[in-house]
Amino acid sequence: MRFDIEKAISYSLITGVIISSGLIILGLAFIFAQGGAGPYGFAQISSFTSAVNSKTFGVNEVFSGLSAFNGISYIYLGIMVLIVTPIMRVILLIFQFLYERNRLYFIISVIVLFNMLFALLLLPRFIS
Repeated sequence: MRFDIEKAISYSLITGVIISSGLIILGLAFIFAQGGAGPYGFAQISSFTSAVNSKTFGVNEVFSGLSAFNGISYIYLGIMVLIVTPIMRVILLIFQFLYERNRLYFIISVIVLFNMLFALLLLPRFIS
């Protein structure tokens, strides 16, 4: 039986969206059940001038907040999963083009992956 990369890509995208949606819904449920998240009250979180943003709430806070059932941590993790989903698609395509020995699309896919990772990991450091 031959490995079908199109099905793998399709399932990875569907799975990523479902997991992401579930984490975001779970985070919202924790926020509403607890009347806030950690040191932030519901009014502080929902304000347009909220102190809760990606500059004040980093990756370390996301993972440490999961065990404390911090709703914001679950929402941020859901967003992180949603961001990683198309990156996984490009990685799967790289393997497909490598297997097919399609050099042109392999090189294009590697460049796309580099651009995505550059924009996600390095570019925010230059902007702030």
